[in-house]
Amino acid sequence: MAPLRKYFEALLAHYGPPKWWPADTPFEVMVGAILTQNTSWKNVEKAIHNLKVYDLLDARKIHELDQDTLAMAIKSAGTFNVKAARLKGFVAWFLARFDGDVGRMKQASPDRLREELLEVKGIGPETADAILLYALEMPVFVVDAYTHRMLTRRLDPFHLVLITVSAVLLVLSVGLARAGVDMVWCLAVLALVPWVTVVGYETVGNRHDAAVLAAAEGAPTA
Repeated sequence: MAPLRKYFEALLAHYGPPKWWPADTPFEVMVGAILTQNTSWKNVEKAIHNLKVYDLLDARKIHELDQDTLAMAIKSAGTFNVKAARLKGFVAWFLARFDGDVGRMKQASPDRLREELLEVKGIGPETADAILLYALEMPVFVVDAYTHRMLTRRLDPFHLVLITVSAVLLVLSVGLARAGVDMVWCLAVLALVPWVTVVGYETVGNRHDAAVLAAAEGAPTA
């Protein structure tokens, strides 16, 4: 398997710097990485907008603010009481460790910094990696379910069978058309291609992908 750096370089060369995380400052990225846990980005945008309106998007102000008020400000992000506690825990660590200075934070070793972030309550691997990559611009790959799929999916027997069956149906439909068979029957055979794919995934594929992801994560399959 190719090193992650090669995946990164290939994607960067093809797409260029995406700059897709909408934020004005690295600290805003960090806050967004925590607020986006288990919710949509649209909800996070509303919460961050509230923090900006009330001039609260600042580590020291969040640290000094009482948790209930903070929870109300980020209510749109969902599970607001939990996330308020996580935000306050994170900024307490950020202030104690780096005095709220992103520049100092960037000077730390990525590996050591990741370990420290994971020790902060409510900061999991995906959130920690998002902070390292998007806020601090460190060479870190955010490993989520989509990444697992990209790195673990290959032409295993299940996908090979799907491709083979689809190819056979395509060739058959063309062969029938050339043989002068009524076009209705040719199109009927062709229509089986998406049907095979959908049914295959509904009956076997989703369970197969879940097993692949679980194996990659070292977790037992259900």
